[in-house]
Amino acid sequence: MLTDKMFHQWCLRNHISPETEAYIQHIRSSLPVRKVRKGEFLSQIKLTLTAQAQHTLLSLHT
Repeated sequence: MLTDKMFHQWCLRNHISPETEAYIQHIRSSLPVRKVRKGEFLSQIKLTLTAQAQHTLLSLHT
């Protein structure tokens, strides 16, 4: 990962505007965030994966 100084130099070499550099720097210094979608689609995936796992387990026992 680039240090702050290296990132600033990269921005200068690539003609990144100061506003964009500040925005990217804010993202670089922020904690990671992951949004989890809730809904029918994810429930269907979970149901499908559970059914596949159960089928596999049953197949192993026979």
